[in-house]
Amino acid sequence: GLTKLAPLALVPLLAAGTGERRLRSALYFGAAFVVTAVACLLPFVPDGGLPELYQRTMGHQLTRESPFSLWGQYPSLAWLQATLAAAVVALAVLVAFIPRRRDLPQIAALGAALLIGLELTATHWFYLYIVWFAPLALVALLAPYGLDDAPTEDESAPIESGSHGPGRAGVRTRLS
Repeated sequence: GLTKLAPLALVPLLAAGTGERRLRSALYFGAAFVVTAVACLLPFVPDGGLPELYQRTMGHQLTRESPFSLWGQYPSLAWLQATLAAAVVALAVLVAFIPRRRDLPQIAALGAALLIGLELTATHWFYLYIVWFAPLALVALLAPYGLDDAPTEDESAPIESGSHGPGRAGVRTRLS
């Protein structure tokens, strides 16, 4: 998040986590996030201090021109880009509260949606940015087929009654 900025949109989603919302958990997350960000950022502050750091990172990203997106090719659509970006920011805040209870695949899907939304509103877009949302999208899409649904050893092969092989005593037979 401190290098490309877009993953910072996931902070409210990840702070909310799964299960019940508790203020203490969010405060712990926030404190750990700030301490980690400061510890990672301090060694890279240039001689010009925080203003120079801002200009080289966020300032550069906000004023960047690019032919790789709709917004770079049609500057007259800046109003639409700003509207969509505001909607994505609103969504980033909203997913911290809705749905109230969620599981890991839902968090992955919401995270992928946020990153896709941010990428769609970015002035500079490149196909290599797909790797930002692809892992989250794959978790969301493939989680229903995870190991929890896989048949156990007892269920994978039917065993006929009375033919318990070595070490198979006490295994129930599967009637199918």
